[in-house]
Order: sequence, then C-alpha cells, then structure tokens
Amino acid sequence: MSNITTSEDIKKEVQDLIKRLGEICKSNGLPMITCVILSREGKENGVQEAKQIAVNVCGEPKYGTSCIIAAYEMLQMKSVPIESVAILKAIRKKQEAGELCDCPECMAKRSKTSKLH
Repeated sequence: MSNITTSEDIKKEVQDLIKRLGEICKSNGLPMITCVILSREGKENGVQEAKQIAVNVCGEPKYGTSCIIAAYEMLQMKSVPIESVAILKAIRKKQEAGELCDCPECMAKRSKTSKLH
C-alpha cells in the first residue's frame, strides 16, 4: 500500500466538491455516500489514513439506503477483514441471482420454490 500525500489546496477542493454534492443530493432527496482518502501513511503500528466521508440518507432504510448505511459503517472502520469482504461478495451474487431480493416478485418466487420441497 503506497502513501498518499495531498496538498492543502486539493484537500479543500475535494471537501468543497463533496459538500456541494451533498447539498444537491439532500435538496433533491437523493441518498448518497462518498469517501475520498485524502492522505495515507505507513506507520510502525499500521497505516494512518485521513478520509473525507459524506453521507445523506433520506427516509427509512430500504434496499438502496441500507447499502449506503452499511457502506458508511464500513468506511468508518480502520480496515475490513478480508473474510467480511468475501461474505459481502457472496451476498451480492445471491442478490443478483434473485435469491435474497426483498421485492414482492422475488419473495413470491422463493415462497413457491420452498412449498415445492
């Protein structure tokens, strides 16, 4: 993992852009999350990162916003265990196959399949 060094001017520009994006999303009711690593430095006891995280979640957590909430929780972590990443990838693949979707059509499909066994 390489170090990242960013000038103060670039940090401010990134922060201003994230703030503006957040304002646009909030005023239009659009859920969003963004994260930029502004600096990273290897230390004796690990890696030190400076992140700029912005999140806007409107309404109750549903399919789309629950992903943003989960991403926000992970982005606040110092690191995510590789096993957790593999689990998330497996869940995503099941969702893509319609096995874990909560929409009425997929739930009905699963219900019919489970009744046949």
